[in-house]
Amino acid sequence: MDGLWKAGREKEAREMFSRLSRDKFLQPDTRAYTITVDGLCRQGFVDEAYDLFRKMEGDSCLPDSCSYNVIIHGFLRHKDPLEAIGLIHEMVSKGFSADATTMSLLIELLPKNQLDHPIFQKLLNGPDMKTHKIGSTDLSAAATQGTC
Repeated sequence: MDGLWKAGREKEAREMFSRLSRDKFLQPDTRAYTITVDGLCRQGFVDEAYDLFRKMEGDSCLPDSCSYNVIIHGFLRHKDPLEAIGLIHEMVSKGFSADATTMSLLIELLPKNQLDHPIFQKLLNGPDMKTHKIGSTDLSAAATQGTC
């Protein structure tokens, strides 16, 4: 599915996810949802991606750090920092942290006077120099794998 999205084969990727969602024995896991949310965001369907992100929990599939970062990236890329900030608050309250790309996009989009907000201070405290982690997010893995 990831390859279909990356190749710009949106219709086929959507069909694959839809078939998986309708299957009696197989259901999409967090990774399948995250790949689809990412593909939708990259194609400019951020509102649809957000609806699918919210549907995950209703389908008993909990979003992880990667899922949050993907939807936040989508909102930041499409210049909706307020929605992204709300999701960052939610993400942090659930024990997850922003990855390096999320932080970079945030810093570029937000006025400098908003960077002293406590949520950003918590995120900006930086990675552990031994593990390269900010909270539970491994920055080196996120950077090398693209989508978490």
